[in-house]
Amino acid sequence: AKYNLHILSNGFHHIQIKKMQSAGILNYFDKVITNEKANALKPDPLIFEFALNDTGALKSNSVMVGDNYFADIKGALNVGIPFLHLTNSDQDFEYSNKGFGISCLSQLKMYL
Repeated sequence: AKYNLHILSNGFHHIQIKKMQSAGILNYFDKVITNEKANALKPDPLIFEFALNDTGALKSNSVMVGDNYFADIKGALNVGIPFLHLTNSDQDFEYSNKGFGISCLSQLKMYL
């Protein structure tokens, strides 16, 4: 199955582009959406709503994959987007029925 991949970042747009180019992953993503474009920072619901509108994505067909519980996961929960929390922490995180914790990206396949 083909997925539309987007980056949602609190970082500066030009810096995120450079990081992705350096890592050789920029071409895998359809859009890079930053707080500069959305005028809001994660976990503010506005940045998530902006991303959904900008990409034409639906909450029901989207998954937030993030490593920051407060910004990524709580933000996704606040707007009703399912999530996968990438963490290697032993800490118990409070997950709803909207998402799961994973310890490595290879586990994505089990949930998509």
